[in-house]
Amino acid sequence: MFRAVANEKTERILTHNLLRESHSVFIAPDGLVLFQSVERKAPNPWRVNGKVPDDNVLIKAPLNQSGLEVVGILSGKDCATSIVIIKEDNSQKSYRCGETLSGRSVVIVKIFHDVVIINNKNYYETLRIDQ
Repeated sequence: MFRAVANEKTERILTHNLLRESHSVFIAPDGLVLFQSVERKAPNPWRVNGKVPDDNVLIKAPLNQSGLEVVGILSGKDCATSIVIIKEDNSQKSYRCGETLSGRSVVIVKIFHDVVIINNKNYYETLRIDQ
């Protein structure tokens, strides 16, 4: 069953469950509100969207909870000269910025002296050497 919705000031002609106005027809199932304003949620600041945030924002990303462990960091003057050693599944491997961890959808984004920023399934997360 449909319920017709209209403004009280408009002229109403009710025919076969339709409410006709001079310019348009509004039909809605019972309980559905038409033209209701929707409150939008703020976007997630840790979602990867193409532009890498500033360093002071990135280091506040939430900690990764997937069991990755930072064993060592060789911090250079920039990301291209830095290396992180990550332990996963009882083996250790070294990675540079932009490299993907083997067998995972995790990419190294930035390497700082005590924190590594990763892209884990399109969300920024941190790995700390002191975890």
